[in-house]
Amino acid sequence: IPSLVSLVRSKGIYVLGMSETRRRSGIYDIGGGFTLIISQNEKFSFLGGTGFLLSPAATKAFHAGGNKLWYPGTGHISSGRYLEIQLATDEREAPMTIAVTYGPTMQSTMEVKEAFSDVVRSRIKAKRNYRDMTGLGDVTQDENPRPLPSSHFYIMIGDLNARVGRRDDTRDVEGARVGSVIGPYNFPDTNSNGEMMIDLAKSCNLRIVNTFFKHSEKETRTWRHGRGTWQVLDHVMCRSWCLRHVVDSRSRPAWAGYVDSDHNVISVT
Repeated sequence: IPSLVSLVRSKGIYVLGMSETRRRSGIYDIGGGFTLIISQNEKFSFLGGTGFLLSPAATKAFHAGGNKLWYPGTGHISSGRYLEIQLATDEREAPMTIAVTYGPTMQSTMEVKEAFSDVVRSRIKAKRNYRDMTGLGDVTQDENPRPLPSSHFYIMIGDLNARVGRRDDTRDVEGARVGSVIGPYNFPDTNSNGEMMIDLAKSCNLRIVNTFFKHSEKETRTWRHGRGTWQVLDHVMCRSWCLRHVVDSRSRPAWAGYVDSDHNVISVT
């Protein structure tokens, strides 16, 4: 955690999302105005988990927004695959909702994969309940849950374990398949998880942000296989209208010294 705090502080990061946290669920004041939020499946604490490290500015926005977060699960037991927080923005603007994910691997069952997609789909298209974890265990829900308005800025980040390929407008079949949900700047290879992510993005009118910005191969790839090959498994997704507010998204290999992981940090501004 100290090295991640150093990363956030030195690079001016507002919110740092984390996948495969493998830490106990809770909201932790870790000093200096920083806040650590973890959602972990307590039954399988050695697997998965999602979390946020909030900068002092983001911590203030989290508190100003009512300390609202949501995770799928039963009671206090989280799935460990999706964690969502709401941050207050300028009072004239709608709140910002940020989600961090840990997508099912290729070896996961289709039931697990479909359940993950259903969770994301439900956050965009259905009614929502927020769970308030400020008491580190006390869970309450809004008495009048409401759909997330289309005006709310929504962005999702994380290890999706999905190779989504890239749009190739020179090929009619490929262009029609992916529509406008992905851009032309990505590795070309795909897998079945990637196909599901494309279908999810289409159904929710989301865009896979990192595929719309051209960078070098080093600043595109996100995960290093044990055999030494690189793939793009980590992604940023947002509502279609939110994309015009994004300035850049890229992999950050130069930040590897701050994290003990086979994944690169992926940034979005």
